[in-house]
Amino acid sequence: MTGGSAMTDTIFIGIAGGTGSGNTQSAVEAVEKLIDAIGNVTLNSADAIDKARAAYNKLSASEQEKVSNYAKLTDAEAKLSNLQIKNAETMIGKIGTVT
Repeated sequence: MTGGSAMTDTIFIGIAGGTGSGNTQSAVEAVEKLIDAIGNVTLNSADAIDKARAAYNKLSASEQEKVSNYAKLTDAEAKLSNLQIKNAETMIGKIGTVT
C-alpha cells in the first residue's frame, strides 16, 4: 500500500477511513503513534518524521487540533534540520582548501 512497514500501512488505512467520530479518533491516534514512533532524532530519522508529517497533513483541521503530541513532531523536524545543517558543515569542512 505505502511501501512501508505493516504498521505504517495499517495506520494509513486508519487515517483514510471515513469521517465518523470513531474514525476521527482512530485517525488522530494513528498520527500520534507515528509521532511517538519517531523516538530519538538522528540523521536516520527523516523517513519516520516525513511519514508522521504526511499523516498529520492528511487530517482535517479539526482532527489536527486533537493531536496531543504535535509539538513533538515540530521539535523533531527542527532537531533533524539542525542535525542536517551540522552534518553538511562537517562534510564541507572535510573538503579542505580548494585551490
